[in-house]
Amino acid sequence: MEYRVEELAQAAKLSIDTIRFYQGKGILPAPRREGRCVFYSQNHLEQLRKIRELSQQGFSLALIKRALCAESIPSETEPAPDSGPMDENPSSDAQLLSALTEESLGKRSWRRQELMDAGGIPETFLLAAENAGLIEPIPMDGEDHYSDTDLQMLNVGYALVSGGFPLDDFLALAREHAQHARVMADNAIELFDRHVRKSNLDPNSDISSKKFRSLLPQVTKLVALHFQHTLVTRALTRLRYAAQKDPSLRSAVEALEAARAEGSW
Repeated sequence: MEYRVEELAQAAKLSIDTIRFYQGKGILPAPRREGRCVFYSQNHLEQLRKIRELSQQGFSLALIKRALCAESIPSETEPAPDSGPMDENPSSDAQLLSALTEESLGKRSWRRQELMDAGGIPETFLLAAENAGLIEPIPMDGEDHYSDTDLQMLNVGYALVSGGFPLDDFLALAREHAQHARVMADNAIELFDRHVRKSNLDPNSDISSKKFRSLLPQVTKLVALHFQHTLVTRALTRLRYAAQKDPSLRSAVEALEAARAEGSW
Protein backbone atom coordinates (compact mmCIF):
# COMPACT_ATOMS: atom_id res chain seq x y z
CA MET A 1 0.00 0.00 0.00
CA GLU A 2 1.19 3.52 -0.79
CA TYR A 3 0.33 6.82 0.84
CA ARG A 4 0.38 10.47 -0.09
CA VAL A 5 1.98 12.56 2.64
CA GLU A 6 -1.37 13.72 4.05
CA GLU A 7 -2.60 10.09 4.15
CA LEU A 8 0.59 9.01 5.88
CA ALA A 9 0.26 11.79 8.45
CA GLN A 10 -3.30 10.71 9.25
CA ALA A 11 -2.37 7.02 9.53
CA ALA A 12 0.68 7.76 11.72
CA LYS A 13 -1.20 10.36 13.82
CA LEU A 14 1.50 12.92 13.15
CA SER A 15 1.55 16.26 11.39
CA ILE A 16 2.88 16.65 7.86
CA ASP A 17 5.53 19.04 9.19
CA THR A 18 6.70 16.37 11.66
CA ILE A 19 7.07 13.81 8.88
CA ARG A 20 9.08 16.25 6.79
CA PHE A 21 11.18 17.12 9.85
CA TYR A 22 12.05 13.44 10.39
CA GLN A 23 12.84 13.09 6.71
CA GLY A 24 15.10 16.15 6.80
CA LYS A 25 16.94 14.72 9.81
CA GLY A 26 17.57 11.48 7.93
CA ILE A 27 15.48 9.41 10.34
CA LEU A 28 12.81 8.70 7.73
CA PRO A 29 14.07 7.80 4.22
CA ALA A 30 12.90 9.72 1.17
CA PRO A 31 9.68 8.54 -0.50
CA ARG A 32 9.29 7.19 -4.03
CA ARG A 33 8.96 10.03 -6.50
CA GLU A 34 6.81 9.86 -9.61
CA GLY A 35 6.89 13.10 -11.53
CA ARG A 36 5.83 15.81 -9.11
CA CYS A 37 4.14 13.34 -6.78
CA VAL A 38 5.74 11.41 -3.91
CA PHE A 39 4.51 8.17 -2.39
CA TYR A 40 5.27 6.57 0.95
CA SER A 41 5.11 2.84 1.66
CA GLN A 42 3.77 0.73 4.52
CA ASN A 43 7.37 0.48 5.72
CA HIS A 44 7.47 4.25 6.12
CA LEU A 45 4.35 4.07 8.29
CA GLU A 46 5.84 1.35 10.49
CA GLN A 47 9.05 3.38 10.82
CA LEU A 48 7.08 6.44 11.91
CA ARG A 49 5.24 4.43 14.53
CA LYS A 50 8.54 3.18 15.93
CA ILE A 51 9.94 6.72 15.96
CA ARG A 52 6.89 8.03 17.80
CA GLU A 53 6.99 5.23 20.37
CA LEU A 54 10.69 5.67 21.09
CA SER A 55 10.31 9.43 21.24
CA GLN A 56 7.50 9.09 23.79
CA GLN A 57 9.82 6.91 25.87
CA GLY A 58 12.25 9.82 26.05
CA PHE A 59 14.92 8.69 23.57
CA SER A 60 16.69 11.49 21.70
CA LEU A 61 16.36 11.75 17.92
CA ALA A 62 20.06 10.94 17.56
CA LEU A 63 19.67 7.69 19.48
CA ILE A 64 16.45 6.79 17.64
CA LYS A 65 18.21 7.32 14.33
CA ARG A 66 21.10 5.06 15.32
CA ALA A 67 18.84 2.39 16.75
CA LEU A 68 16.69 2.21 13.62
CA CYS A 69 19.50 2.41 11.09
CA ALA A 70 19.72 -1.37 10.88
CA GLU A 71 16.10 -1.43 9.74
CA SER A 72 16.22 1.70 7.59
CA ILE A 73 14.24 1.79 4.36
CA PRO A 74 16.45 2.36 1.32
CA SER A 75 15.38 5.39 -0.65
CA GLU A 76 14.37 4.77 -4.26
CA THR A 77 15.28 8.26 -5.32
CA GLU A 78 18.45 9.18 -3.50
CA PRO A 79 21.06 7.60 -1.22
CA ALA A 80 20.48 7.70 2.50
CA PRO A 81 22.06 10.75 4.18
CA ASP A 82 25.51 10.16 5.58
CA SER A 83 25.18 10.30 9.35
CA GLY A 84 28.78 9.48 10.18
CA PRO A 85 30.60 6.48 11.57
CA MET A 86 28.09 5.93 14.36
CA ASP A 87 25.64 4.41 11.87
CA GLU A 88 28.14 1.75 10.88
CA ASN A 89 27.40 -0.22 14.07
CA PRO A 90 23.71 -1.23 13.73
CA SER A 91 24.18 -4.45 15.70
CA SER A 92 25.83 -2.63 18.59
CA ASP A 93 23.15 0.06 18.50
CA ALA A 94 20.36 -2.52 18.58
CA GLN A 95 21.95 -4.11 21.66
CA LEU A 96 22.23 -0.73 23.35
CA LEU A 97 18.60 0.07 22.54
CA SER A 98 17.58 -3.24 24.08
CA ALA A 99 19.47 -2.33 27.26
CA LEU A 100 17.90 1.13 27.33
CA THR A 101 14.39 -0.25 26.85
CA GLU A 102 14.94 -2.86 29.57
CA GLU A 103 16.17 -0.18 31.96
CA SER A 104 13.28 2.10 31.04
CA LEU A 105 10.62 -0.51 31.77
CA GLY A 106 12.33 -2.29 34.67
CA LYS A 107 11.37 -5.81 35.68
CA ARG A 108 7.74 -5.25 34.82
CA SER A 109 5.36 -2.60 33.56
CA TRP A 110 2.31 -1.34 35.39
CA ARG A 111 -1.02 -0.23 33.98
CA ARG A 112 -2.50 2.94 35.44
CA GLN A 113 -4.90 1.25 37.85
CA GLU A 114 -2.28 -1.31 38.88
CA LEU A 115 0.14 1.50 39.62
CA MET A 116 -2.36 3.38 41.79
CA ASP A 117 -3.36 0.22 43.66
CA ALA A 118 0.26 -0.83 44.28
CA GLY A 119 1.29 2.54 45.68
CA GLY A 120 -1.98 3.70 47.18
CA ILE A 121 -1.69 6.77 44.96
CA PRO A 122 -4.76 8.90 44.12
CA GLU A 123 -5.30 9.40 40.39
CA THR A 124 -5.24 13.18 40.84
CA PHE A 125 -1.68 12.99 42.20
CA LEU A 126 -0.60 10.61 39.42
CA LEU A 127 -1.94 12.94 36.71
CA ALA A 128 -0.35 15.96 38.40
CA ALA A 129 3.01 14.15 38.55
CA GLU A 130 2.73 13.35 34.83
CA ASN A 131 1.97 16.98 33.95
CA ALA A 132 4.97 18.12 36.01
CA GLY A 133 7.27 15.71 34.16
CA LEU A 134 8.06 13.70 37.28
CA ILE A 135 6.96 10.47 35.56
CA GLU A 136 6.39 9.66 31.90
CA PRO A 137 4.10 6.80 30.83
CA ILE A 138 5.10 4.52 27.97
CA PRO A 139 2.32 3.92 25.41
CA MET A 140 1.98 0.21 24.61
CA ASP A 141 -0.89 -1.41 22.72
CA GLY A 142 -3.01 1.72 23.01
CA GLU A 143 -2.62 1.94 26.80
CA ASP A 144 -0.25 3.80 29.11
CA HIS A 145 2.25 1.65 31.00
CA TYR A 146 4.52 2.68 33.86
CA SER A 147 7.87 1.39 35.08
CA ASP A 148 9.10 0.25 38.49
CA THR A 149 10.96 3.55 38.71
CA ASP A 150 7.71 5.47 38.11
CA LEU A 151 6.14 3.59 41.01
CA GLN A 152 9.07 4.38 43.31
CA MET A 153 9.06 8.09 42.37
CA LEU A 154 5.31 8.33 42.89
CA ASN A 155 5.60 6.70 46.32
CA VAL A 156 8.38 9.07 47.36
CA GLY A 157 6.62 12.12 45.94
CA TYR A 158 3.33 11.26 47.62
CA ALA A 159 5.14 10.67 50.92
CA LEU A 160 6.69 14.15 50.67
CA VAL A 161 3.32 15.76 49.99
CA SER A 162 1.68 13.72 52.77
CA GLY A 163 4.52 14.82 55.05
CA GLY A 164 3.71 18.48 54.65
CA PHE A 165 5.01 19.70 51.28
CA PRO A 166 2.28 21.84 49.64
CA LEU A 167 1.21 20.04 46.46
CA ASP A 168 1.51 23.08 44.17
CA ASP A 169 4.96 23.95 45.47
CA PHE A 170 6.11 20.35 45.21
CA LEU A 171 4.91 20.08 41.59
CA ALA A 172 6.56 23.38 40.68
CA LEU A 173 9.83 22.09 42.13
CA ALA A 174 9.41 18.77 40.29
CA ARG A 175 8.78 20.60 37.03
CA GLU A 176 11.90 22.75 37.46
CA HIS A 177 13.97 19.70 38.37
CA ALA A 178 12.72 17.80 35.31
CA GLN A 179 13.80 20.62 33.02
CA HIS A 180 17.31 20.79 34.47
CA ALA A 181 17.60 16.99 34.62
CA ARG A 182 16.89 16.70 30.88
CA VAL A 183 19.68 19.14 30.09
CA MET A 184 22.16 17.28 32.30
CA ALA A 185 21.03 13.92 30.92
CA ASP A 186 21.52 15.11 27.33
CA ASN A 187 25.04 16.28 28.21
CA ALA A 188 25.80 12.91 29.82
CA ILE A 189 24.50 11.09 26.73
CA GLU A 190 26.78 13.15 24.52
CA LEU A 191 29.77 12.18 26.68
CA PHE A 192 28.78 8.51 26.47
CA ASP A 193 28.39 8.78 22.69
CA ARG A 194 31.76 10.42 22.16
CA HIS A 195 33.90 8.41 24.55
CA VAL A 196 32.24 4.99 24.70
CA ARG A 197 30.20 4.38 21.57
CA LYS A 198 32.58 5.99 19.08
CA SER A 199 35.51 4.05 20.49
CA ASN A 200 33.68 0.79 19.79
CA LEU A 201 34.39 0.05 16.12
CA ASP A 202 33.33 -3.60 16.09
CA PRO A 203 29.76 -3.70 14.68
CA ASN A 204 29.07 -7.04 16.36
CA SER A 205 30.32 -6.01 19.77
CA ASP A 206 28.02 -5.37 22.71
CA ILE A 207 30.60 -3.22 24.51
CA SER A 208 28.29 -0.18 24.45
CA SER A 209 25.39 -2.01 26.11
CA LYS A 210 27.71 -3.58 28.72
CA LYS A 211 29.26 -0.19 29.50
CA PHE A 212 25.81 1.37 29.76
CA ARG A 213 24.64 -1.29 32.20
CA SER A 214 27.75 -0.83 34.37
CA LEU A 215 27.91 2.97 34.24
CA LEU A 216 24.22 3.77 34.77
CA PRO A 217 24.11 2.82 38.48
CA GLN A 218 27.36 4.74 39.05
CA VAL A 219 25.96 7.87 37.41
CA THR A 220 22.71 7.51 39.35
CA LYS A 221 24.60 7.14 42.63
CA LEU A 222 26.81 10.13 41.84
CA VAL A 223 23.81 12.37 41.10
CA ALA A 224 21.95 11.22 44.23
CA LEU A 225 24.97 11.69 46.50
CA HIS A 226 25.78 15.10 45.04
CA PHE A 227 22.19 16.29 45.50
CA GLN A 228 22.06 15.01 49.08
CA HIS A 229 25.42 16.62 49.89
CA THR A 230 24.33 19.93 48.36
CA LEU A 231 20.94 19.84 50.11
CA VAL A 232 22.45 19.16 53.53
CA THR A 233 25.24 21.72 53.10
CA ARG A 234 22.90 24.52 52.06
CA ALA A 235 20.35 23.64 54.75
CA LEU A 236 23.08 23.80 57.42
CA THR A 237 24.24 27.14 56.05
CA ARG A 238 20.74 28.53 56.52
CA LEU A 239 20.47 27.05 60.00
CA ARG A 240 23.83 28.55 61.02
CA TYR A 241 22.61 31.96 59.87
CA ALA A 242 19.35 31.52 61.77
CA ALA A 243 21.26 30.38 64.89
CA GLN A 244 23.15 33.67 64.91
CA LYS A 245 19.83 35.39 65.58
CA ASP A 246 18.28 32.64 67.70
CA PRO A 247 20.77 31.05 70.16
CA SER A 248 18.27 28.27 70.97
CA LEU A 249 19.04 26.75 67.53
CA ARG A 250 22.78 26.43 68.14
CA SER A 251 22.58 23.07 69.92
CA ALA A 252 20.50 21.64 67.04
CA VAL A 253 23.01 22.91 64.47
CA GLU A 254 25.93 21.43 66.42
CA ALA A 255 24.15 18.07 66.65
CA LEU A 256 23.51 18.04 62.90
CA GLU A 257 27.10 18.96 62.11
CA ALA A 258 28.37 16.21 64.43
CA ALA A 259 26.10 13.62 62.80
CA ARG A 260 27.28 14.71 59.39
CA ALA A 261 30.95 14.51 60.39
CA GLU A 262 30.42 10.98 61.71
CA GLY A 263 28.84 9.95 58.41
CA SER A 264 25.42 9.23 59.91
CA TRP A 265 23.89 10.83 56.79
